[in-house]
Formats: sequence, structure tokens, C-alpha cells
Amino acid sequence: MPGTARLRGRLDTLRTRLETAPPPGRRWAPFIDTLASIIVIAPVAMHFGIDPVHFGLVMVVNLALGMITPPFGVNLFAACTVARVAVDEIVPRLLPFVAVVLGCLAIVAYFPLVTLGLRDLVYR
Repeated sequence: MPGTARLRGRLDTLRTRLETAPPPGRRWAPFIDTLASIIVIAPVAMHFGIDPVHFGLVMVVNLALGMITPPFGVNLFAACTVARVAVDEIVPRLLPFVAVVLGCLAIVAYFPLVTLGLRDLVYR
């Protein structure tokens, strides 16, 4: 039957696409990991008296650092793929930027007056 063969062909094509497709959540995994880590840890931080805005700033800077450093640097691997450059070639050039982000993280984490001063000045 000609209709059956065509239907069987379409089903085979669909099965092949489903077998080779990435899992549905894979595209959103980096964002879900970041959001989930903030949502899970925020109540604990607030329980210990950490300001929610300060906590959010420290987490965002820290997670941004994690996105550009190997071995789990999703943004690093994406940039290397787009630029068609090997990771080994770009990591030495990335180190000054990592040092700057680490310095910013230290300032944000250890000097809450710097990060919360403007908020307190405007909203009090």
C-alpha cells in the first residue's frame, strides 16, 4: 500500500529526529543552574542575616566568573566555537580578565558598603 509506506517513512524520520535531538532542557541548563543556585541558597543566606541585595550581587559576580573559566565555562566554550578558536589558545589571554573579575568579586564580597552604599543613600 502506498499510503502505508509513506507513513512508515515519516515515522522513521520522526524517530530519527527524536533520537538525535538534545533533551528539551539542555538549551536552558546554564540559566537554570544559575537561577536554581540563587533560589536554593538565598533563604539560607537570609537566615544568617545577609542582606538579599548584597547576596544577589555576590552570587551574580561569582556565577559570572564560573561561566568564563574552565572546566565548566559555558560562555568560554560558546565564544571559542563562534570564533573558531581552540580553548587552549584563548585561556592564556583570558587570565587578565579573570583576575579583574576576581578583584571585583573580592571588593563586592568584603566591602558591602561599596555595593550597598548607593542603595542605602537613595532609599533611606
